[in-house]
Amino acid sequence: MMLAPVLREHPEIVIVNISRSSAGDGIGLVHPLTLSGVHVVVVTEDTDRARWGQALALGARAVVPKDAPLSSIAAAVRRLRDGTGAMAAEERRALVAHYRAQHARAAEQHELLETLSQRESEILSHLTWGQAVGEIARLSFVSEATVRTQVRSVLAKLGVSSQLAAVALARNNGWVPCDVARDADRAPTASRTRSAAS
Repeated sequence: MMLAPVLREHPEIVIVNISRSSAGDGIGLVHPLTLSGVHVVVVTEDTDRARWGQALALGARAVVPKDAPLSSIAAAVRRLRDGTGAMAAEERRALVAHYRAQHARAAEQHELLETLSQRESEILSHLTWGQAVGEIARLSFVSEATVRTQVRSVLAKLGVSSQLAAVALARNNGWVPCDVARDADRAPTASRTRSAAS
């Protein structure tokens, strides 16, 4: 693990890069470093302000965009060494509040996804595969009217007004589609209804 070698050097300040790349995400280092008494300055190319707020909530002292001038990072480090705020308090509070609000919304949406019945989860899965009502009805061996009723039930439970919004909510929350029939050669099967977060 990267943390142990870093702590052996007894650093006062560590600059951590956070990203969503396949190489790994440094966000997991922020809290352990902070607990060890290290001041963390985060550098990121991520433009998601909620991610910035998450890093600050985990204990980072400042977040600096990766495309900012090197002098901006140096200034944040210098302010930490001088004992002054590495980031404006108002901006810090706003970013943390934004992250916590988004986190709360995500938790609520996960709970909504968990309220779907087996059949409603199958309907949502069909929608995430881009299948229209007629195609879903044909694959499920039911009428289009029945499928429309089931779609309305899904939308009502998720608190959205369109199929596109339902699909976006599912994808944004890492929901795992059911193993439903996607063509005429496959019969409907029992499948998972849980989200990736469960």
